[in-house]
Amino acid sequence: MSNNNQNQWEDDDDFDFEDEPQVQPQGNDLVKQLRKADRLKEKRIKEMEQELQTLRSQQREVSLSKVLESEGFNPKISKFIPAEVQEPEAIKAWLNENAEILGYQPKTEVPQAQIPTDWESLQAMDDVVEGALSPNQIDSQYELLNQAQSREDLMRLIMGQD
Repeated sequence: MSNNNQNQWEDDDDFDFEDEPQVQPQGNDLVKQLRKADRLKEKRIKEMEQELQTLRSQQREVSLSKVLESEGFNPKISKFIPAEVQEPEAIKAWLNENAEILGYQPKTEVPQAQIPTDWESLQAMDDVVEGALSPNQIDSQYELLNQAQSREDLMRLIMGQD
């Protein structure tokens, strides 16, 4: 009789040990655990700061190389540009300030009205394309040629008579 009762509580799966109160560390154990957690947190903060610095330096290098290439410079010049100069506008301003040292002629915007027009070149281009056929005209001429049935049809095409 008593064996049945004993087996019943040993096999009971509903009993949960997590409901029991956990033993909280006291005194020195608690301080040790807090110090350990603080050291882990400080280590993680240092890792994240290093990663942030790495990402910032990579972003600056990419930005510098793009601006330098667009201005016609070798990207290796980036090592001479101060670290506090990071924005593309600031980089261009720095290049303009140090143009003499770098042997650089700053790009100046020329308004459209001041750009001289080479009328002779434009006329020469017009002369070249004046009698040319457009692709649509070429296609239609090719179709007419394929549709010609007699010598007279071919002569009309050659002479330009429709």
